[in-house]
Amino acid sequence: EAMNLSPQQLPKQTSQPEIPKQNQFQPAKPLPVQVHNQYQPVQQEPAPQPIQPNIVHQPAEIPIMPQPQHQSPARQSPGEQYDNINNYTEIKLLGQGAFGTATLVEHKQTKERLVLKRVSTSGMEEHELKQIQAEGNNLQRLSNPHIIKYYASFSEGSNFFLVMEYANHGDLENYLTRQQRSGVKMQEQQIIELFSQIAAGLAYCHANNVIHRDLKSANIFLHEQRNGQLMAKIGDFGCSKKINQSQLGAQTILGTPMFMAPEMFLSQHLTYKYECDIWSLGIIFYNICTYNLPFSGNSFKELVAAFDRGAYVPIQSPKLQAVMPLMIRKTPTNRTPADKIVLKLDQLFPQYQIKQKMMEAMNLSPQQLPKQTSQ
Repeated sequence: EAMNLSPQQLPKQTSQPEIPKQNQFQPAKPLPVQVHNQYQPVQQEPAPQPIQPNIVHQPAEIPIMPQPQHQSPARQSPGEQYDNINNYTEIKLLGQGAFGTATLVEHKQTKERLVLKRVSTSGMEEHELKQIQAEGNNLQRLSNPHIIKYYASFSEGSNFFLVMEYANHGDLENYLTRQQRSGVKMQEQQIIELFSQIAAGLAYCHANNVIHRDLKSANIFLHEQRNGQLMAKIGDFGCSKKINQSQLGAQTILGTPMFMAPEMFLSQHLTYKYECDIWSLGIIFYNICTYNLPFSGNSFKELVAAFDRGAYVPIQSPKLQAVMPLMIRKTPTNRTPADKIVLKLDQLFPQYQIKQKMMEAMNLSPQQLPKQTSQ
C-alpha cells in the first residue's frame, strides 16, 4: 500500500505449515508474579516428524516496499551541500560513544535540523573503516518513511561523518522507560500502529536485501508529527549487511544479546539471513506490550539457557499474545516474513485500519492498496 504497487503484486497469504511443538517457543503459564526473568521449563515431547525446511528465507514480492529510487537532496549551491562540515551549526550533543558522537545540527542554508554522526577513524584498520562506512552505504539505498533518512556521508581529516534525519521524540527504549515510570500503560491501538510501522520499515529493508543485525528498541526512533501522532523509524544501521541473492547468509555475530536470535548462540553452524531480524522484531513487540523482555539473565550463560528453554511469561492480552508466534520461533524458517506480519496485523486488528493509514502516509490512491487474501 505504502509503496505504489498494483494489487497484482501482492503475494497471496498461504496457510502456514503445521509446526511441531518442539520447534515452537511456547509461552510459560502465567506466574503468580509476572517477572520477565522467571521461566518454566518446557516439557520434553516425542520427537517430531521431520519438516521439509526452506533452506533460507528470501522475501518474495512485498506489497508495501518496492525497490527504492533514492535521490540525494537537491543541491543548488555550495551553501546547500550536505557533505560540507562548514554548512552546519551545532545545537546540542545527542549522544557520545567510545568512537564518536551524535550531534543535533542545523543546516545554515536550508534551516533543516539533522543529526551529524562523527566517528574517529584514527588508528582504525581497513575492515573497521568498511564497517562504519556500511551504515551510510546501506542507508543511502533505503528510502522509506519508517527508516531514518540518509542525507550524506563524507570524510574530513581523521573523522567520518554521516548526516541523517532527526527524529524529534528520541528512541523507543527511552520512550518506553518514561511511560513505565509514569505508570502509563500503552494502549492497544498505539502498540499496533507503532509496531506495524517498524515491521513495514523492516520489510522494506529485507526487500532490498539489507539485514539490520542489531534491531532493538534503542535503534527505533520516534518522530512526533504535526498531528501529535508518533511515527516509528528504524535507525542505526552500523551492524547492517547487504547480501546478494547467491549468498547463503551472514556469518558474523553482531547485535545486542537480549534482542538477538537464539541461533546466534545455539547453532554450531552460524547461517542466517532475514530471520534473525524477525526474532528481534518479536522481542521489540514484547517490549512495547509489557515494558519488559521475554528472555533475560544475570549472565550471558543464563541468557543462553533461557533461549534454550524457550519459555516466557505471556502478554496479558490474548489478542496481542497471538502476534508473538509469528516471530518467536526457534526454527528460523518458521518465522513469518515482515511484510506478511503487517498484513496479519491488519487482519487481526481491522479497527485500526493499518493499511489505510500507511497509504495516507505515503500519499497513495485507494487503487494502490494491496488486496488481503484469506488465510
